[in-house]
Amino acid sequence: MTQSELTLLASEPNLPFAINSVSERWGQLVINNKIAIPVEKYSTHFNTEADISIFDNTGNEVGLICFTREKGLITWRNLTENQFIAFLIESEFLIREDPYRFSKNYIVINESFYEQYSADYKNTAPFWGGFYHSSPEFITNSYTTTIREIHLRDVVVPPSIFIENSMRAVAQPYAFERFLKFYHLLELRFDFEVIQKIQNLDVAAESERIGELLSDYSSNEIVRLEDLLLEYCYDIPAIVSKLNLACRFPAESKEMFFRFGSTKKGNPFNGQEAKFDELILNGFDEQHLQQCGLNYQANFRKFIIKLVAFWIYRVRCSVAHSKIGEYMLTMGKENYLVEFAEPLLSEVIIQCFKR
Repeated sequence: MTQSELTLLASEPNLPFAINSVSERWGQLVINNKIAIPVEKYSTHFNTEADISIFDNTGNEVGLICFTREKGLITWRNLTENQFIAFLIESEFLIREDPYRFSKNYIVINESFYEQYSADYKNTAPFWGGFYHSSPEFITNSYTTTIREIHLRDVVVPPSIFIENSMRAVAQPYAFERFLKFYHLLELRFDFEVIQKIQNLDVAAESERIGELLSDYSSNEIVRLEDLLLEYCYDIPAIVSKLNLACRFPAESKEMFFRFGSTKKGNPFNGQEAKFDELILNGFDEQHLQQCGLNYQANFRKFIIKLVAFWIYRVRCSVAHSKIGEYMLTMGKENYLVEFAEPLLSEVIIQCFKR
């Protein structure tokens, strides 16, 4: 509502709380000396049935988080005072009858604390409060893409821990966390394979083989990933089709491989930047590998597996580490994950669990 509408409404009887004062400061409506600020997201561990008080460093309550959006359809005449202030800020003047559904959650801050909150606490709320406000400086919405069709795939996933991790992956709101959770399925797959192989051995007669398996388990992670993919991934055309999605992102791919990946172990394009440039424009099918003169030692499948293992692992490191020496995948590059890295990882996972 506007300031004039609120002033008019204040004269009406039977409001849940009296509107004692209405003003405007800092471009915000101030009602009863309080200001409602929309909350964009909050941590999923919050129980949203009750408001949460916010205290300053001296122990004084300076505001509340009101989970108004989570209330669904409400009777606004039954709201608390802080919830009613949020309602007055959000709703249109003509929306005066029940039921009402909030579109946002709010922090309702004391007017006297608003300037300090805006200057010192608003941007750091994810650290101390487990929530954040929208900001024009940062992308806070997860990247989405239009999907027209989904195809059934036959997979076998015996232990329940795989199902649990896949569900947790799907539930992640951003591609960064989804990628890591789905990558964990490959790690679990490798662990499960090692355990099964050891269980099938005769401890007394095959102790050396057990030692070899344990040595493989503790080996370089990218080598483990290559071994896993070599054992299970045989539909190379399907994998190449997902690899070719990287052609939409030549700059990001090249930076990951050469600016930040040239010294990394397992890079199949070390010293062959020009050939990578050609393939990232035309695709990674065998014909293009031959045309650019890339030596893949007459084993196209093994080269593709090595390339995929390196690429997936580099994306994993970029997401998990976010440190100097790794390619920084920021929110503005989430499309790189959604439109390329996730589909590639998904294809590999499906083949690793294929029926």
